[in-house]
Amino acid sequence: MLRELYRRYLSAGAPPPQAPEAYALGPLPPKARAALVSRFHDGLPPQQAAFVTGLRSALLEQEARQARDHLYATHRSLFPVDP
Repeated sequence: MLRELYRRYLSAGAPPPQAPEAYALGPLPPKARAALVSRFHDGLPPQQAAFVTGLRSALLEQEARQARDHLYATHRSLFPVDP
């Protein structure tokens, strides 16, 4: 079930934001969004996140790290404590 949801998520574009801060994940590529959501929103362990997104573990971690770095630089308020 999760794999099908992520497949759809990866194939869909980001919804158009009404304001730049309206959808922080919007500018991210689909793989980066899926990696970030699976790991940090859904809280999946790396192996399960890789399986449901269809990404190799190393690529999943790379995408998640780049997405997190981008969000940290552009939406610092999402990170109440510095990493």
